[in-house]
Amino acid sequence: SKEIFDEAGTTITRRRRIAIFDAGGVYKTVNKLIIQFGLDEALLEGQGSDPQVMLSISHDGGHTFGAEMWRNVGTLGEFADLGIWDSLGTAKKWCIELAMTDPINWKILNAWADIETGEN
Repeated sequence: SKEIFDEAGTTITRRRRIAIFDAGGVYKTVNKLIIQFGLDEALLEGQGSDPQVMLSISHDGGHTFGAEMWRNVGTLGEFADLGIWDSLGTAKKWCIELAMTDPINWKILNAWADIETGEN
């Protein structure tokens, strides 16, 4: 629900796991990942007033994930702000996971990646 942000007082973590970049065993280097968010309902104060999103990356197709990389992605009135991550590494089987806990209506609008393809 767009209006429910906790479960009996416990914060709800919204997760999106996206399997990407598996092109037959070829190495891919992700130089930059940009995700555009729509945050028209950010709060004036407290949790949700400075929304953050966490990105975690798997280089083995989603079996294990690396460290969390947090980004601020906007404030009230910034209707489409960006999360930008640079130099994400090289792998054959990429998978990304986003996590959001701020009590707002999250919208993922678009995503772009600067990717180089290498040898097998």
